[in-house]
Amino acid sequence: MDGRDVTIREEVCDLFGMSRDLLAQQLDGFDDAALRARPGTASSPLWILAHIVANRRNLVRIVTDEAEPAFPWEAAAAGGNGDADGLPDRDALVRLLEGRHNAFVAAMRATTDDALAEPPPGQPIWRRRLLLGAFMHESYHVGQLAHARRAAGLPPATGDGRERSGR
Repeated sequence: MDGRDVTIREEVCDLFGMSRDLLAQQLDGFDDAALRARPGTASSPLWILAHIVANRRNLVRIVTDEAEPAFPWEAAAAGGNGDADGLPDRDALVRLLEGRHNAFVAAMRATTDDALAEPPPGQPIWRRRLLLGAFMHESYHVGQLAHARRAAGLPPATGDGRERSGR
């Protein structure tokens, strides 16, 4: 298989799968106190995780124009000040991230590459461009977790995010 055999949908799903795996690697080793701590003026690692989970809810909406209802804590995680106050714990957020990732992959499998070349209603930007922008945004936050690891005295995470994606 080479790149010509892979659809845009498969590539985008693979990118978000690698990001999910890198996120898990960056979170490995944090205890609860370190997850809730804010290194300097930066956001807490738990807030970063919650922010990514909240943004993953939007991926399905970009593809299908529908999204599951938001949890009350998601408003603070979508914007907010970076504090971990009122957020679910890591395990609950990781489970929710996995569920949202699976819902996104299912939505991508149910659509077409042509549909991703169209903008959602009321948007001037193509769906695939919105998805790639969301991926870049998520990548930035995964990188923030690498800095938080360093601030917490943890060793660098290992792996390249391809453990589950297979590429």
